[in-house]
Amino acid sequence: MADIILPPTLLWTSLGIITGYLASQKLRSDQQLPLPPGPPSHPVIGQLLSMPRSSEGRAFMAWSRELNSDIISFSFLGKTIVVLNSAEAANDLLERRSSAHSGRYCPPMIASPNL
Repeated sequence: MADIILPPTLLWTSLGIITGYLASQKLRSDQQLPLPPGPPSHPVIGQLLSMPRSSEGRAFMAWSRELNSDIISFSFLGKTIVVLNSAEAANDLLERRSSAHSGRYCPPMIASPNL
């Protein structure tokens, strides 16, 4: 089998792309605000093993007691979900700090007048 030698241009271009990608990921992660506490995460599957199979409300309340926080967060299928486990936390976030959240996307199920 013949030895394959990469041209220097291809090598430097690849190295530059990889370095740029890693730098952008580092900058992006530094700019995000910290999330509320959540269940432990695993490297490849994330928090999939921690997800409740039924009685989600009870599982979220158990997490809340375990983590000693009324607000918890977890990641599921690439989306970050924040759960408010007390009326006080919901009131504080949705009424007192509504200006910070008023321009955000509202899913159709929440905006439905039938709810």
